[in-house]
Amino acid sequence: MQNKLVIFDIDGTLTNTNHVDSVCFEKAILDTLSITSIDTNWHNYKYSTDWGIVTEIIQARLNRLPTSQEIETIRDKFVKYLEATFAEDGLLCVPIEGSQRICENISALGWDVAIATGGWEKSAVLKLKTAQIQYHNAPIAHSDDHFEREKIISIAINRAEQSYQKPSYEKVIYVGDRIWDKKAANNLKIDFIGIGSELGLIDSKDFMYISNYTNVQLEKCITSLDQI
Repeated sequence: MQNKLVIFDIDGTLTNTNHVDSVCFEKAILDTLSITSIDTNWHNYKYSTDWGIVTEIIQARLNRLPTSQEIETIRDKFVKYLEATFAEDGLLCVPIEGSQRICENISALGWDVAIATGGWEKSAVLKLKTAQIQYHNAPIAHSDDHFEREKIISIAINRAEQSYQKPSYEKVIYVGDRIWDKKAANNLKIDFIGIGSELGLIDSKDFMYISNYTNVQLEKCITSLDQI
């Protein structure tokens, strides 16, 4: 029995939803709070999660912590805006090429699969279902669980251990599309595989990189990392 786990991010990693996510997230925040603008360069925030970003905005602009009602209202409006947007144009939530069955392919290699996203659970499941990602009820950790990405990934590992009945994992790989994903993996001392245009622009990569999930690119990277 192999004790090995691959964890996927969602936006930009399994689904091509970074832009629509940003637009709907900004709208939900501005429609809830008494402010007229926010910084939408998400790399400028300390925490790369929905909960963390909302908390930082309210602390900086309103000089206090968010209330639970504010968090719930922003989250629910965000999901509502995503649902309406996807219903109007399904092409705004499409899978990264080859991602619809990537979880199945990785499972066939003998690895367990989990998901760890900086988004909230409702929006995460909505995107996976809309993009028809066959994730086979893999355990998911999300921004409802914590405001720090490292903690979310750790929660995903714990849920995978429980779900697959493994005492611990000897090898864990995180797949993500942003610098903050790589940093989180490094901080947790787990392996990282990058995907997406942002990481593709880095000239001197100190991590494995794939352009999409076709031509068994991910499977080859996983096999290589498994030998290290």
